[in-house]
Amino acid sequence: MTAQEAIRLFNNYLQSNHKQRTIDSYDYLLSRFERIYAERDLDSIGPDDIYTFLESQTHDLAKSTRRLRYAQLIPFLNHL
Repeated sequence: MTAQEAIRLFNNYLQSNHKQRTIDSYDYLLSRFERIYAERDLDSIGPDDIYTFLESQTHDLAKSTRRLRYAQLIPFLNHL
């Protein structure tokens, strides 16, 4: 399964179980994740790739926002 397919499945899950504000918040991070890893197979995305992605997306943000972005990616990865 590619990252793009996984994001689509997770978005379907969010649509049925969460409020629009939560969906929008996840979309911010997942759209950026999809731009970078859309065509890659999930098995080929390792912890180092995820760490690099999060660091590149949050390096200039406040500590609380960084924690939020990390916390948002965890349910996506666990859902898979």
